Amino acid sequence: MTTLDPLVRTRIRVEQDVFVVRQLGREVGRLVGLEAQDQIRIATALSEVGRLMVAAGRDTEVVFAAARDGVPALTVKLEHPGPRDAVQLAAQLVQVGRLVDSMEVRDGEIGTVVRMSRRLPPSAPVLSPDRMDDIRAELAGHVPGTPLDELAVQNQQLITTLDEVRAQRDDLARLNAELEETNRGVMAL
Repeated sequence: MTTLDPLVRTRIRVEQDVFVVRQLGREVGRLVGLEAQDQIRIATALSEVGRLMVAAGRDTEVVFAAARDGVPALTVKLEHPGPRDAVQLAAQLVQVGRLVDSMEVRDGEIGTVVRMSRRLPPSAPVLSPDRMDDIRAELAGHVPGTPLDELAVQNQQLITTLDEVRAQRDDLARLNAELEETNRGVMAL
């Protein structure tokens, strides 16, 4: 069984906390070595789960942890007390599950638990005990921005992602044109 090493804890109580958890998710992802796109995936998944928890009026505990043994990964657990509604919540989170490597929604001892994780890339720094202490120290000094700051970051990430998609589409169109030209040449022979 994988041992999880906690990095930071926080709570989602009000709407603004969703932005804070999103920022924190991106920051934790950066510190443990997730690539930029994976940082965005974790932040987006946290934002959506947090939004649903706030909409349900739930005070949610959020724990960021690292799996250091086995396959290194960032794991986030969100747990809220109250009615056990894992089946309903899981149905609402189907799309979110595509953003992470694994997602589990279950009824826990005191309420519903959502656990998601994203594997760290091979290029990520080794999460030694000293590195984990450094990450915890940096996270302890994390000062969240405002929701408008987070919206600006989110918009910039969206623009960057759309630019990447457009570049890939243009490359694909160019390669298809080259392939068609090659096929015409082969057919002419």
